[in-house]
Amino acid sequence: MTDELRHALRRLRAEGGRRAVVGPAEGPGGPWVAFRERPDGALLLETDATGERELEERDAIEAAAAALAGWGLADDDELTCFLEGVDRDPVEDDPYDGVALRGALSRARWRKRPLALDYDTLAGRVQMAIAFPNRRWADVDVTAPKPVNGAQARRLPELGLTGAGDHWTGRVRAAAYELEAIVPSIWSRVRDVAID
Repeated sequence: MTDELRHALRRLRAEGGRRAVVGPAEGPGGPWVAFRERPDGALLLETDATGERELEERDAIEAAAAALAGWGLADDDELTCFLEGVDRDPVEDDPYDGVALRGALSRARWRKRPLALDYDTLAGRVQMAIAFPNRRWADVDVTAPKPVNGAQARRLPELGLTGAGDHWTGRVRAAAYELEAIVPSIWSRVRDVAID
């Protein structure tokens, strides 16, 4: 993990971006750290849980690694670096349409009909089956292409899902915006979703 954080710092200095934001490549979207340099050369570290603070390079890397590990990420979990002002945000090109998905979820909830969603994510295909026993609750069954990492496993129970590895289930509130947020909050870079 520290090698990837050092690489992010090297990119920040060599390519001149505003900030180097580092987080898990496959998700979840919550844990991140960011490095920024002031014009006087001072290094600033910001995490998802703290504001910016000035640190020496070695201390900043250690603090960033500790913040990511605190989310449950392990040393072998792949990280990705986004250099603000240099890298183009690939999400802008994705056809994913949250509005259409929320509309389909609302119609299925109103009619109490099951819905199958097939997400195309950076990690692979994530399938989510939703059944509506009533208009207040939804039974959700999520199958991932591979076992989730520690940070993802920590986030899933917060969303009301239980399980292990690559299969998670639970009864959650049937609100369309909450159901729509499950997969994008666990797996980074949801490119598209097929609705059946």
